[in-house]
Amino acid sequence: MKKVYIESVTSLMCTSDHPSADLKKELEVLSTQKFRRINRYILLGLCGVFNLPEINHVDKSSALYIGTKNGCISETVSMLGQIYRDELLPMPFTFIGSSTNMASYHIANALGLHGGNYTLSHRYAPFECALDMAYWDMVEGKSNSAIVGCIDEAALPLEAFKEVVGMGDVAELYEGGYWLSLTTHANNPIAEVVESKRFKTFAQVEAYLPREVKIIHDDSYPDNQSRGYIGSNSGLMFVEALQEGVDEQIAYVTQLGQHQFLMLMVKSLSVNDYN
Repeated sequence: MKKVYIESVTSLMCTSDHPSADLKKELEVLSTQKFRRINRYILLGLCGVFNLPEINHVDKSSALYIGTKNGCISETVSMLGQIYRDELLPMPFTFIGSSTNMASYHIANALGLHGGNYTLSHRYAPFECALDMAYWDMVEGKSNSAIVGCIDEAALPLEAFKEVVGMGDVAELYEGGYWLSLTTHANNPIAEVVESKRFKTFAQVEAYLPREVKIIHDDSYPDNQSRGYIGSNSGLMFVEALQEGVDEQIAYVTQLGQHQFLMLMVKSLSVNDYN
């Protein structure tokens, strides 16, 4: 089995009323490219991935994995409004833009990637499922490097959207996501993905893990909803823990369904650990 390392991580969060024009200016500075005819969902994804350190030197054979809870929901709502409220055929740009897969296309095109390209949707654990898939693809030798991330946005009217996604009590919503790069041949990795395993109950996870391992799990953080991120908040906590690099071993636990928990074990590394 190949070892899989986390080389870098980043996150990009902004409030739902943050101007798209400002995001686009930031993106053009980061990427040194100009982008036309992209919606906010694609813009959030591009801004996030171009925040990854050394992203302009990424291996062009890297695979791309993107998770999302709600996909390109703003364009989807606009398209459905054109069809059902206005009784019109959807406008071409709205119709094409409503495809969530367009984000992965634009990211791969901007970076010149020609590896596998995947978009995964999951109600509870989109980022976690994407990371798990990327890990096993690399362990099995399907790719040697990957970019894994998530993108989620809000839709208008905002109050109605908050009620639909169960965040009616959250004062301020945050869009965007977080990203990491995986590789089997890192020069200076920040962590190693040691294991990915599934359990039927959280109690089984706790019994399996050594006592010194820090567990990151939604139920362990009662203020999770107060963070206000539309996507997976546990993934955000995981990325923050990697950035801090304090704990030697982290178990990232996510509930995938009524009787299934996904546990990803990660070991923080220093230069000496790797060498």
